[in-house]
Amino acid sequence: MKTKLISFVLAAATSFAANAQLPDLKLGGGKGGGADPAAIEKFTADANLINKTVFYAVMQIQLALKDKTEIAAQKESVEKMNASTDPKEQNALMGTQMKTELAATTDLMKSKEGKERMEKLSPEMKQKVAKSIFSIGVAALRIQPMIDNGKKAVDGIMANPAMLSKAGLIKDSLQLLAQAAPKLPELVSVGYSMLKDVKVDPGSPTNDSKLVPEKPVVPE
Repeated sequence: MKTKLISFVLAAATSFAANAQLPDLKLGGGKGGGADPAAIEKFTADANLINKTVFYAVMQIQLALKDKTEIAAQKESVEKMNASTDPKEQNALMGTQMKTELAATTDLMKSKEGKERMEKLSPEMKQKVAKSIFSIGVAALRIQPMIDNGKKAVDGIMANPAMLSKAGLIKDSLQLLAQAAPKLPELVSVGYSMLKDVKVDPGSPTNDSKLVPEKPVVPE
């Protein structure tokens, strides 16, 4: 395990979380020459990529490490996300998770029961859990730069009332990122410790690591 690099990643993620602050969405408060539609679309797409990756990764960890009698809610959330094409509905699902499930997942990986189930997983499922923890690490690194980009997008929208229809989605995306930011470093740290115990090394996340939301599967 590349402990020095992992420590750097976690320290950087913690720093991002500590400095995450959201802008006020007030008409006329923007700076500059107005909104760039392409930049706004890129921000919302990139923010959705991070938020959805975290959503699916957390659900995968819970589906793998919880008792099969306790995963009905997780399966339902995944099914709703898989079926949804509405950004507002997706943000609502992810928002519920950010408030409660990130800390719960960290506690699950710390627990005796979670560790025992991790030991008993198939090699393939262990790799899925490892990839999920790795993906959350990548997301943690990208959150603060994304919040900074979101602030710039808000500035542009507030200077251009014609773009106000985009304000709600950007605000929702920023709130999701800010909710996740302080919780991800500990989750990743605990996750890598658990993986070390079962001798699985997913590698070290970096800003350049590929981020792909993967729909979770339930262990057989």
